[in-house]
Amino acid sequence: MWAPGAVRPHAMIDDDKILIFYEQYLPPLFHNSEIKWVEASIQDIDEPLKWSWPTTILKPELDWEKVGQVRVGSPYVFYDNHTSMWKMYYSASSVHLDDSDVDEPLHHGLAQS
Repeated sequence: MWAPGAVRPHAMIDDDKILIFYEQYLPPLFHNSEIKWVEASIQDIDEPLKWSWPTTILKPELDWEKVGQVRVGSPYVFYDNHTSMWKMYYSASSVHLDDSDVDEPLHHGLAQS
């Protein structure tokens, strides 16, 4: 991803578009994050891709998304044909693992529209 703090992208093709969903860490300290997406048309394969401006689709708002770091991330998006809805699995919050000195997701969520 081209933006500072953009990590863990998930790309997919929907009809004539490429969609990229990703976690965007927020300045100034890059501890908190939200989930954004961009898209580009692939109708004319000979032209360079023109990406949309990033749009925020999920911010940490629920209590369980604000434990440790206030974050949502690691999006995985798919269309559920059985319910005719878009769904997104994502991780939320974090816990610090002292033995490896890394932060790992504490919860997983499912959003739908």
